[in-house]
Amino acid sequence: MAENKSDDIIVKQMRRNDPESTERGTEVEDVVKLDGKVEILNIDKLEPFKDHHFKRYEGARFDSLRNSIRDNGFWGLIIVRPHPVQKGKYEILCGHNRYYAVKSLNQPTITAQIISGLSDDEAENMVNRDNYDQQSFLDWGYLQQLRVIKLRDKHIKDNSRQGERTDLSDNEGATSVHGEHKLDEAPEKKGKGRPKARDRIAKELGLSPTVFERYRSISKLDDDTLATVGQLLDDKKISFMSAFYLSKLKPSEISNVLEWLANNPNMNPKTKNFKLLMDSSKNAEKNLTKKEITDTLRLTDFE
Repeated sequence: MAENKSDDIIVKQMRRNDPESTERGTEVEDVVKLDGKVEILNIDKLEPFKDHHFKRYEGARFDSLRNSIRDNGFWGLIIVRPHPVQKGKYEILCGHNRYYAVKSLNQPTITAQIISGLSDDEAENMVNRDNYDQQSFLDWGYLQQLRVIKLRDKHIKDNSRQGERTDLSDNEGATSVHGEHKLDEAPEKKGKGRPKARDRIAKELGLSPTVFERYRSISKLDDDTLATVGQLLDDKKISFMSAFYLSKLKPSEISNVLEWLANNPNMNPKTKNFKLLMDSSKNAEKNLTKKEITDTLRLTDFE
C-alpha cells in the first residue's frame, strides 16, 4: 500500500489553552512527525488552505478561543506546509480557527509544525481530518461533504489497485441526509454480504450505506461541475435528490441544465423535474436537446 504521510502524522491532542473548545491545541513535545520541524512563523507568512470551505468559529465560540489565547497564551501549534504557489509563505492545514484567533489579537507570530512533501490530496486529507475532529460530517456544507466523499473514494480506489479489497458498488436506493425523502430498503439487506469498505466509511460519516451511494454518485462529477452543483445545494437552489438525479445525466445534458439554471436564477425546478430528466435521458437513444431539457425543467403539471 502506498505511504500516506497525512495518515502517519500523529498529534497528541490537549486542551490546555481552551478546555471548553473542540479547537484543540498541541504541545510541541507531543508531536510525532515524519519530517516536520517546529518553528515560530510570522503571521503574515500564513495563508488559509485554498479549498477550506469549513465553517469557522463564530460568536461566543470564537470569543472563548480568542480570550483563552489572550489570557493564557498560545500553548499549542498549528500544522502548515510550504505554500505550493507563493514562495516564502505557508499554507495552513490544521488550526485555522487558532490562526484567526491569534491574528485577531494582532500577535505577530505563531508556533507551527511545517510538513514538507505532501501531495495536494494528502494535504486536503489532513484538512478534512482536522475539521472532522471538531465537527460531524453533517455539520458541513454540501460542497465540502462532496469533496470529502470524492477524496475518500479516490483513496479507496488507489488502495484497491494496491490489492486491498474495497467492495464499493453503486446502487440507486438512498435518501437525502436532511430527510427530504423516505429511505428505500438498503440493497445490502437483499443479499448475503455487505460491502465492507462502503459500510465502514458510511458509518464513520454518520450516513446509511444507501445515502452514501447517492453522495458518491454526485461526487463523481468533474471538479468544476461538482463545485457548481455543491454551491447550488448550499444556496438551496436545488435539493439533494435533484443533484443526485442530475448526476445521472450525460455530461452534455448536465452542462445544459447548469447553463439553464445560471440563466434563469428565479426559476425553481422541483425534484420531480430532475427525476423526469433522468428517466428521459435513460430512455433516449441520443442526448436530450436543449429544448427538451428546458421544457422539462419548466414543467409544473406532473399529472
